[in-house]
Amino acid sequence: MKQDLLHEHYSGFIPYPEILKVLKKKYSKTLEFKENRHLKFSEDSHTIDWNLIYEKVDERNWNFLAAMFYHIIKSKKFFEEYHLLILKQLKKQKVRNIEFRIRLGSFRGISIEEELKMFYDILPLYIEKGHQFKLIAQACKTDPKERYIPYFEEINKLYKKHSFVRELICGFDLACSEDVRGLKQFDFLVKKMLMPPIFHAGEHGKFVESNIQFCIASKCKRIGHGIYAAKYPKLLQELKENNICLELCPISNLLLAITKTEEELIEMYSIIFMSGIPYCINSDDQNKLQDTDIDDNYEWCKKVPGFNKKFSQQCSMMYSCS
Repeated sequence: MKQDLLHEHYSGFIPYPEILKVLKKKYSKTLEFKENRHLKFSEDSHTIDWNLIYEKVDERNWNFLAAMFYHIIKSKKFFEEYHLLILKQLKKQKVRNIEFRIRLGSFRGISIEEELKMFYDILPLYIEKGHQFKLIAQACKTDPKERYIPYFEEINKLYKKHSFVRELICGFDLACSEDVRGLKQFDFLVKKMLMPPIFHAGEHGKFVESNIQFCIASKCKRIGHGIYAAKYPKLLQELKENNICLELCPISNLLLAITKTEEELIEMYSIIFMSGIPYCINSDDQNKLQDTDIDDNYEWCKKVPGFNKKFSQQCSMMYSCS
């Protein structure tokens, strides 16, 4: 049975070795390895030390790798190639449709409007191969107001102006740390935005309970992660009564040490699985999580009492915006 992936990040879906394979084969003469950190396209010819780059990938330093590939993944030149890699992964992982969380406006030299047009123009390629994707416009909870307010105002404007933008964007999100700033501070944003909220919440930090409560009050139909609802029986009941789906990413939770022990994580997942709440299994940032995919996440879930793979797959398709 196929499923939809509802919690994925655009830059985190493709394994870095797969990207390197294409770069080495097709773009070797137009690349430079800037200051031993940024891999970029260049107008000039450069000698690339591929052994060094592969060594860096093998080290699996998340922050370094994200920086090294940023200018490639967010390059207009590599855009179509990257989507061909995505389609290859969708087929391999038996995924029907996918939703990407993405910070819009991060492609160098083009506007958010131009970026969205690029995504819309690539959509027929997905449909032709039996897939589809949607975008969730994401920012960070810790961003200063002078950064995220103009960002969301621009997206709102484009969402109102263009029907193709409304076809692409299915929601907006505030990700990152729950230690610094709670979602309650963004109530004005929920009231202002034209697209629905699909927030990261209940993953870790001091605001997990209030953030989940805020998601329920904001009528989120899905919550990214939300595992700490397992610690609050009343929240579990409210999530169930409101049919809110949790986008669970177990290997992400495990490798990021969201709980003190794996046993605690298993216990929390078991409470969620047996609560009757809608949930679906996802893989978050696969290339930052040792290239683990959806099957690896399902495999981990086998050790959790109450796990129902068929139910998860049904929920993923039922709650998909595609």
